[in-house]
Amino acid sequence: MLKFFFNRSGLMVRLVNGLAGGAAIWLLLRGPWGIFTGFVMFSWLFFNLLDRIPWYPSHRGKLGIHIHFQKNLVPVSYLCALAFGLRIAGVGETAMAIFSAVLLPIYYVSIILLYFHFRDRSTLMPSYFSHNYYLKEKESPCSPLPSSDSVLEN
Repeated sequence: MLKFFFNRSGLMVRLVNGLAGGAAIWLLLRGPWGIFTGFVMFSWLFFNLLDRIPWYPSHRGKLGIHIHFQKNLVPVSYLCALAFGLRIAGVGETAMAIFSAVLLPIYYVSIILLYFHFRDRSTLMPSYFSHNYYLKEKESPCSPLPSSDSVLEN
């Protein structure tokens, strides 16, 4: 049952994400909204765009930073759908401030990952170690580690 609700590429997450997007558009067209509602709308758009970017064009599949951005969509979809639903129901801007505060840690981690992603100069394929690709190769593209004897001598 949990897989149905929290599978990052499952139907339920896509449905709730689409519902949140539709509610955001409806709120956008409906009229004046406050800064926190605007922040939650921007958050929905921002995290959906991060998920759509092809981070590794030469490699297909669920690799590297793209997995994190796929996983971000699960809480963002549910939070935004709930926030927009409450806003449409007439809840004030104070509730949107709470949703904005809950979204801040997701921004924090994502921005850190983006920072490290753009600084990374490695030629290894994404998720090389986490997917155990190194076990399948005869020669590793990584430099060998120094032996313990040479470390002790220095």
